Amino acid sequence: SDNNNSYRFNDYKINYSADSFYFKTLFWIDKFAFKINKKFTQISKPIDINPKTVPFRKKIELNYEINNCNNCGFYKYDSINEIWKYSSTSYIDTLIKTEIASGGIFSVLEEKEKPNIYNLIPAPNSKYKQKDITKIKFNLTDELSGINEKKIKITINGENLFYDYIHYRNLIIAELNSTLSPGKHILEIMVYDNVDNLK
Repeated sequence: SDNNNSYRFNDYKINYSADSFYFKTLFWIDKFAFKINKKFTQISKPIDINPKTVPFRKKIELNYEINNCNNCGFYKYDSINEIWKYSSTSYIDTLIKTEIASGGIFSVLEEKEKPNIYNLIPAPNSKYKQKDITKIKFNLTDELSGINEKKIKITINGENLFYDYIHYRNLIIAELNSTLSPGKHILEIMVYDNVDNLK
C-alpha cells in the first residue's frame, strides 16, 4: 500500500475511500485459474478482488498502467457462464481505469472484433418506391465489449441523421430529414464498440 487509500498489486492500483465499505471488511487478492476466450488477447494477469459476496458502499477505482494499448478494456469474469463481460473503462494517458461496485475477477483484455450490422433497411443496391423510404433501420450487436451508443454516425448523401437506439431490440431507427429524390443515394453508417473497433 502506498497510502491509506490505495493498494498496489503488480501493475494494478486500487483506490478506495474510508467509507467504501459498509462494515469493517477484510480486503484481499487471490491468484486465479482462468480461461480466456480465443477472441481476446490477454494484456494483464487477472486480479481476483475479495470479498465477492458483499457489495461496496461506494465504488472502488481499479487502475492499470500500460502504454499503447489499442482496443483494450477492463473485463469482469462471469464464472457461472465462463465468459468475460466488459466493464466500463476510461483512459487517461498510460492509465486505464474502471469503477467496481463489488469484488470479482478482473483483467485488461484486447479484442479486435468489429461490431455487427444486419437487417439494414433499405437494403444496399436495391430499388424502392420514393414513398417507401422514410427511415433507415438496422440491428447491431457486439458480443465482446458492446456497442458504444455515443459513437454511432449515420449519414445519407453527407447529411447527418438523428436516430433512436432501442437497446433491448439492438435496433437503430433514423428518420429521414426530407423525402429522397429519385436516383442513387449514398448511405454511410459508422458504429464503434466500447474499445473503439469500427464497423
